[in-house]
Amino acid sequence: MPTNESGKEQRKVPRIHLDATIPVTLSSIGSEVKYKTETSNLSANGIFLDFEKPGRFPFTENSILEVWLHADPKEEPIFFNGKLSRIVSETTENENNHPGIAIRMIQIEAEQEKRLGAFLASKAPAKQA
Repeated sequence: MPTNESGKEQRKVPRIHLDATIPVTLSSIGSEVKYKTETSNLSANGIFLDFEKPGRFPFTENSILEVWLHADPKEEPIFFNGKLSRIVSETTENENNHPGIAIRMIQIEAEQEKRLGAFLASKAPAKQA
């Protein structure tokens, strides 16, 4: 996570840390094989999947994935295409996350983006004046 000297996050798009995990389904583009995982760390640009041993993840860096984010069990999942952008093997002093996989969103339809934005807004911490 990019931080400045004072330790404050410098992301252009804020990341939301959820109290509980939400299910995520992944697959290679057009593949019938689906992988079930979960996240509690997401933004309007992508998600971070906690993995104890990310080296065993079935994809490689730069893999293009189909991603279904099951934000609300009463609704259809939010779908987007993502790119595996980073594998974090272990936690470092500059990283507040656990070992895992970062997936950057590269394509999302307008309606899906609207649903994701509404979900993130509902989970964002209240801003103090």
